[in-house]
Amino acid sequence: MKCQLVHLCQIGTMAFMAETNSDERRTAILDAALGKFAAYGFARTSMADIAEAAGMSRPALYQHFGNKEEIFRAMLEVILEGAADKAISALDAESGLEVQLDGFLQRWTGDLAEQMRSTEHGGDLVEAKTGYAKPVYDAVNTRIRKALRDHLTASAVADVAGAVDLVLLAPIGFKYDDPSTAKFRRRLSALAESVAARA
Repeated sequence: MKCQLVHLCQIGTMAFMAETNSDERRTAILDAALGKFAAYGFARTSMADIAEAAGMSRPALYQHFGNKEEIFRAMLEVILEGAADKAISALDAESGLEVQLDGFLQRWTGDLAEQMRSTEHGGDLVEAKTGYAKPVYDAVNTRIRKALRDHLTASAVADVAGAVDLVLLAPIGFKYDDPSTAKFRRRLSALAESVAARA
């Protein structure tokens, strides 16, 4: 019986280690992909480029992802979910609604805009919104919208639906004249102030 338990524990440990190693390889692939997509853009980046940057063979890469669209979607999901986590955490700050909304906007919209601007191929992230990565964008936007709606409801903001639309859609217009990053962030702060004043 003791031998059987030891054997089962060994199997469980090996499975856990294999899963951990797989997660680490996946993270390495996505990190490598981000570097390649940023440097060359989506169209010019190949699976061979990503495999080389991740320090593995192409066949090994295909054990984790079927094509570069899958890699791009997974990479984008990590970026967007990370930004969403930070934005939602900002809403929980021990401060007034204006500061909370400003933190939310800076983490969700400001940081992403700055990240896209910092690379020649940041536009690929924008284009993916309506293409092969649309489900990723839609899922994260649903999460962000719900968190913001719940927070504004708890903060007793009048016309919560209108305020949510304003907070999430106005920043799109703020980019119309291609402002500097600093100017764009100031506009986000002004938006936070305006929405908080309506509470």
